[in-house]
Amino acid sequence: MASKPNLVRNAPGLLHAVALVGSNEQATLRNIRKMARGAPPALYRSATEIVLAALKGTATQLWTPARGHEWARARAKEITDEDKRLCAEQVIQHLKPYFLATQPRWVQPLSMEYYQAGPNLQIPVRLSALMGVDGKFVVLVLHLWRKPLELEQRHAAVAILHNRLQQRPDLADAELHFVDVSVPEGHKNREYRLSTWSNLTLMPPEALKAFTDRFYNAWQAYLLNPDPDPKPRPSRTPKGGDQIDLFKGHPTGKP
Repeated sequence: MASKPNLVRNAPGLLHAVALVGSNEQATLRNIRKMARGAPPALYRSATEIVLAALKGTATQLWTPARGHEWARARAKEITDEDKRLCAEQVIQHLKPYFLATQPRWVQPLSMEYYQAGPNLQIPVRLSALMGVDGKFVVLVLHLWRKPLELEQRHAAVAILHNRLQQRPDLADAELHFVDVSVPEGHKNREYRLSTWSNLTLMPPEALKAFTDRFYNAWQAYLLNPDPDPKPRPSRTPKGGDQIDLFKGHPTGKP
């Protein structure tokens, strides 16, 4: 007899949430159920921490941008878990142009924001960092997974980011650095892409409402019936016996 699946009551972070939204509610529900049965391990937590530490080192003049990238590469090689190490090495390799081009004066964490997707359902909006660059506030959002966001998902994510920042008077005029090192559709390898407000498309309000309604309705359907046909999934334990943290630690959500 299959065991009853664990119920995931809280929505994942923004980039993971929008990545779950399919072309219709049924597709979205299937994605949510798949996520809940066995969410991916938190592969990119270490990579995110290393990237932010390297930028902070540049800001405090511990090293030049080039030296910061070398430091980040060295730290990635020290990660003991093989999967997490490979992810960090790939990410930091492809982020070299960003390290070399970005010289923050300061780097600090940002508090969690939430987007109301519907009654009793909030989507956490994790902003990687706030930086001072060339006299401007810059909000950094890292998308480090291999799988890219679809165009609709990306437009929705950017619109939600814009919505949350506009609610904060201190950040309403901040620039956005949306740093993406996913594998583009039709390609085999990761590519580095930096997007700012000037070259990002915000989903119009009516379309965003339809998009978030799709997610909300599918999430409510999942809560009522988490898995109509649960199938046991093989558990995965990283080398060294560490326990995988299924729902925490991704830079902006989940992959």
